[in-house]
Amino acid sequence: KSAVPEYIWYISLIIIAITLVIGVANITKKANKNIEPPTNLNVQFDVQIDPNNVVKIKTLEFIGSFDLEKDTPNLYLKCGNSYKNLMELFLADKPNEIFTRKASGSIGLIAYEGLLLGDNNNIFYDLTYLDKNKIIKLESIKEVTKIQIWSVGLGAASTISHYGRFYLNNNLIFSTGRSYGLIVYDSTLKNKLKSSTYDVYGNPNNAALLRNAINSYKNDEWIFINTYDEPRGNRLTNNLPQAIKSIGGSSEIFESPNFKYRSAYILIGKPNLGEGKGLEFYVGNVDSGTKAWIKVYLISNNKGDFLAVYKIEAGENYTFNKKNKLPKLGLAKLFYPRSCFEKGAVWELWYGNPEEGGVMLAQDKVDRKWELS
Repeated sequence: KSAVPEYIWYISLIIIAITLVIGVANITKKANKNIEPPTNLNVQFDVQIDPNNVVKIKTLEFIGSFDLEKDTPNLYLKCGNSYKNLMELFLADKPNEIFTRKASGSIGLIAYEGLLLGDNNNIFYDLTYLDKNKIIKLESIKEVTKIQIWSVGLGAASTISHYGRFYLNNNLIFSTGRSYGLIVYDSTLKNKLKSSTYDVYGNPNNAALLRNAINSYKNDEWIFINTYDEPRGNRLTNNLPQAIKSIGGSSEIFESPNFKYRSAYILIGKPNLGEGKGLEFYVGNVDSGTKAWIKVYLISNNKGDFLAVYKIEAGENYTFNKKNKLPKLGLAKLFYPRSCFEKGAVWELWYGNPEEGGVMLAQDKVDRKWELS
């Protein structure tokens, strides 16, 4: 017979019941969160797909009391169970980076032709442009160049790879040894100009050698930096940070006091691109972390006109510099399933997070294709 008095059991049951009731109430409260979209709002929303499986938002206009600054951050684009905040979708810091006000007073999407692209395995969107007025159209991509660049801290090496790696069209081009790797291609991505390891951790003089190598390129080359084992030590010596920032790195990431021992770092940039304007990634929450690894997958056309990231894999949450908006640096990220890029898929525009009481403003079915112009 139990030594616990019977009334203790009753009290325990009552506490459990109360806990369950509170939990259900909190879930209901979250689901019924009061999100009110603008009143008297007429939304025009039209999504189309072309023969290359490029989903395009052909029309996105708001007529009514839509406030650009206040309401834009509350917009979500949803397909199936996947959704993305429009500000995050465009990696925009301000609403006017997404929308431009038309003469009629309505709000229209900036004309990024080929906003979303799908292939057999990956879905990504492209923000690449040559200048503010000329958009690279994804339909023009008939032959592609694919790149993989890996960085691995030593604590994660047994899980992923005992080297940093660089692949071009699935061929292993270079394995980076301890500390930093530098891989350089010409502007067309057809000719490799350099691939070397710089053991900055082992000797600060190698920081100067890496700095000089970076600074020697002046002609629109593609410059790739990756790491293996230990990238923190001596990285701030011999003006190496200035060289890193000149090709697109940032002081916020590369010079951060939170840059951990045996972490992982990647930078993709160009000569004289400017601080913070490259594709820059960092992983490492603790010293010698077992999850400090990252793989970045990129795609280009056969001329090297741009690079767009179409997939990112990492052992844990990664830091990513979102400032890049300059010519010839594209940007993308995987988030919508393949089914969303097929005929008959339904895309929805929401005001507020769809899982936290958001309201659907409009929807459109992908029910037609058109010929390429």
